[in-house]
Amino acid sequence: MVKLTIGSVKSELQMMNINLTGLKSKTQTLKNRFTQFSSNQELTGTAYNSHKDYIENMQSPTADGINQLCDIMITSNNEYSSALDEYFGDVHEIDEAKWRTEYEGLVANYNSLNGYFNWFMEFLGRISGAAAGIKEHYDIHGMLRTANSLGEQLELIREDIEWYREHIEKIGELLSATSGIYIHANMLSEAIGPAISLLGKISVGADGGYNVCAVNRKAFQDIQNAKIMIEVSQKLQSELGDDYLSGEEFAALESDEQIKYISRLAEVVQKYFPSLSSDLAEGMIEIPLAPGLYLYAGESIAVDVETDSPVTLDIAVGKNKEILGNW
Repeated sequence: MVKLTIGSVKSELQMMNINLTGLKSKTQTLKNRFTQFSSNQELTGTAYNSHKDYIENMQSPTADGINQLCDIMITSNNEYSSALDEYFGDVHEIDEAKWRTEYEGLVANYNSLNGYFNWFMEFLGRISGAAAGIKEHYDIHGMLRTANSLGEQLELIREDIEWYREHIEKIGELLSATSGIYIHANMLSEAIGPAISLLGKISVGADGGYNVCAVNRKAFQDIQNAKIMIEVSQKLQSELGDDYLSGEEFAALESDEQIKYISRLAEVVQKYFPSLSSDLAEGMIEIPLAPGLYLYAGESIAVDVETDSPVTLDIAVGKNKEILGNW
């Protein structure tokens, strides 16, 4: 069940964006110093060369990855905040459990009152059509006022029921609209984490150089690979526009429609990233499309749908802490 206070979430997202902007600024300052050091031709020798290798192939890729992650997360946070405004601009707090309880109670109350109202109107109809001697014993005008009052109460309850129904449905729409917002941030963060961990284990030798011989440099290349896959994914989204599908939407297509969709994806990759086409065809890469949806190559170009991964709401505040907390 979803429960959050709109104002608090938006305030925390704004504060996180301020912190992310600060982190990016500090990282960029550090990157500039890296560049100055690496480009200094007067600094030569074993120790200096080792230091330059360390900076160019380990520190710089990590700094670049952090910079891009900050940009992606700021954009994602803004998208999440906009989605809250779009779907719940008229409420202060989302409380799905409470809304469902209120909705069910109102429906039960409406059904009970409506049953009484129908009986009352039927009774009033019989009285109105009765003989004059019988009518004298009833306050017809008073009964009509009661009927109008009951009708007004029913209308108010019906409006409340409709409000809860619409807003409960909007929770599902919000879940769908925000399910993939942090997919690229997650992907890049997962690549950066191991690199940062390795940087913390590299020591300086007696000759002043860095002990990097035993370091698995693939971790730093993985950052660049993740950035490329994100670029491809973003290009696919921009090229397909409203035709870009979520995992659930793709899974709902007929098999021939799935093949057509896959072909469109492959054509975009071929057009804008020809150097990746062979890697894709040989099964060397997987391109993230949406949560649980990846473009990959097995016996043929296909899309892998992880149907066991339900679309759930990752509250943006917790998602930021989770992503940054991983490293």
